[in-house]
Parts: sequence; C-alpha cells; structure tokens
Amino acid sequence: MVRITPRNTDKFLRAFDTYMRDSKRSRLEAMKTQARGILRSVIAVTPPSGWDSAASEMTSGSDSKRRGEAAVLNDLAKIMRAYSGRKPDASAPASIHKAYRQPSTGRVSKTLKKEGARDLRFKVPTAILRAYKEEKKKMVGFLASGWIPAARKLGKVRWPSWIGRHAAPGHCSLSVGPRGIAFRASNEVKFAGHIKDMQRRVDYAVNVQIKNMVKILKNLEEKQMKASGLPVK
Repeated sequence: MVRITPRNTDKFLRAFDTYMRDSKRSRLEAMKTQARGILRSVIAVTPPSGWDSAASEMTSGSDSKRRGEAAVLNDLAKIMRAYSGRKPDASAPASIHKAYRQPSTGRVSKTLKKEGARDLRFKVPTAILRAYKEEKKKMVGFLASGWIPAARKLGKVRWPSWIGRHAAPGHCSLSVGPRGIAFRASNEVKFAGHIKDMQRRVDYAVNVQIKNMVKILKNLEEKQMKASGLPVK
C-alpha cells in the first residue's frame, strides 16, 4: 500500500494556507481542487508512466503503455522461450514468471544465459507462451488504477483508458474536523509498497501541486499590482 497524506506535509499546508487568503471558496472545496491535482500527477508518474531514467525523459499516455508492454515481453524473454518440440520444460509460464520476479519491483532481473550452444531458458509451448504474453500485456496499467477509487470520489480527474480498464483497490478520505482538513488517498495494490521509488513519486506529485499553488498566487499578485498601477517585479 502507498498513501498520499498532504495533511502531514508541512510545506503543503503552508502553501495551502497562503493560497486560501485570496480564495473565495470554502477550505473543503479548495482542498478538493488541490487533491485532484495531486491525483492527476500521481497517476501520471505511477509505473509504467513517470520518469524513465534510462531514457532521461517523462513518459505518459500511449508511450507509457507501449513501454510497459515492452518491459513485460523483455522480462519474459529473459527466462523462457517458445518451443514447438515434443518435450517442453513447462506448460505453466505463470509459475516460472513468479519464481523470477522481484517483489520490490515486479521485474525479472536475472537472465538465464546460454551454456555454450545450449539455451538455458525454459521451453514453453508456443501457443501457451503467446497467450501468456497477451495476458500480461493486458495487465499493464493495473498498478496506476489503484488511484482511480480516490479519483472517482473527488471527481473531475481523468485517466487513460488502458489504466481505467483495471479495477485495483484504493481508498480516499477528505474531511474537515476540529483539527483542520484531512486528505488521504491510498493505492492498495499489494505490491505498490514494494516499488522502491513509489513514495518518491508520490512526494513528487505533492510538490507539483505546491508549485501550482505558488504559481497561481504569483499570477494573482501580478494582476492585483497591475490593477493598482504598481510596477510588477
């Protein structure tokens, strides 16, 4: 499980309090707007979307989907190969895949190398391996869909259809109480908490929204100064 809890982020709350000085909306409605922004960003940076350090660029949309599918196929190719002979090694690629996947990333890190002319990868019947590849390609986007329950509750948040085709578990709460506003969202996909840089991505999404609030305030101040005839710095 991975959580978004801006309530515990002092920097976010300071920016929000400053933002509210010039807002005509209630604190609850204003927080909803900021929470939507955070969710848009966190969906955009959840694997396979997000920062691709190998390519040094941000990926999203169809590019992310294709890269996610390519990563799946590449992982499978490290440990198994299609075989049309009489004696395949295994007919259950799922069990092979599970044995070699890393809990922290969901990726296959080990490659079954050759011994001379012998290919050490597991031999899987061609039709069975082809079907398994298609099955795993369709799972691309499942992790990111764990944010959709929160996005649906807040409303006005969009996501790609290849993410929305999944129904991963997630949760959202937004309330106003004696101690102020509490906003929490969680992605409850079982392996979400094992993705080594997932919290960094969540923090990035929160920081993006802080920057957006600062930018809005700066633009508003400039408009007010122009209206008053004061020089804009």
